[in-house]
Amino acid sequence: MKIKHWLLIIFIMTLISCPITVHADTGPKPSVVINFNGLEDENYYVTLLSERDSTGPWSHGNSYYEYMGDKAVFDKFYEYEDSDGYYYLSFMQDCSHDNRFEWTYYPPNKFKLLIYYPDHDVFQVSDDIYERYAFDSYFVVNIDKTEGIDSNGTLVLEKNYNYTKEIFSLVIRIIITILIEIVIALIFGYRYKKNLQVITITNISTQVLLNVFLYFVRYINGFYSFIFSYVLLEIMVILIEGYIYKRRTSPVDPVSDRKMHPIFYAITANGASLLIGIWLANIIPSIF
Repeated sequence: MKIKHWLLIIFIMTLISCPITVHADTGPKPSVVINFNGLEDENYYVTLLSERDSTGPWSHGNSYYEYMGDKAVFDKFYEYEDSDGYYYLSFMQDCSHDNRFEWTYYPPNKFKLLIYYPDHDVFQVSDDIYERYAFDSYFVVNIDKTEGIDSNGTLVLEKNYNYTKEIFSLVIRIIITILIEIVIALIFGYRYKKNLQVITITNISTQVLLNVFLYFVRYINGFYSFIFSYVLLEIMVILIEGYIYKRRTSPVDPVSDRKMHPIFYAITANGASLLIGIWLANIIPSIF
């Protein structure tokens, strides 16, 4: 396949992987998740102060409702005045039990971390301003209490996304898919070395491109965009592979002496890898 054809494919895949604007409030939203180390025996509440005075249903000045938690703590956050002019958006969580803060519905894009300790009547706020870096942004905060809890304590958020696990899972998925499609090729009667080389090289190329693009789609835009892009890209992969096999493999395999059906093989192989992938996702969810 010519280089210009691959460049066209990459361009189309890039367009598909771009965010899609939907004007209905459906599907998962971006999230910010923060884990805390060092506060295991403390009573504390957490919020994010926003650069803007509203995001989704959350806004500065919202009235208090019981579902929001302890009213005394809510009022403390409401009365807090940030030196950078950041806003409290009426969202807080008691993190005393699991040491984990989760804002999973319209969290602010740029924010500062604010912690309130009711037992000490003390606030701690991050000096730096942070920003969501992925669809699901994970952070960790390590707090040293050797000198007690005071308002001068420094809060530093460190990105905590498990890139190693994601890359390992990506490589495993690519290998599994390629092995499945080669086995299907043998079942279809592909035995001639040149035919198998074409199938192997094509599969490696398309599956690496497909899986890398889908990884970034999910990382940036989330699961729904991942599913939408996956369907479109899988159709494109079938068409590309079918075209290459029809052009580059022999109509009759010289070794097995069987007539080849490249288009049907491409559809079957990709369909089989999809179904087996779904099955494996239920058995070994950690690799998906």
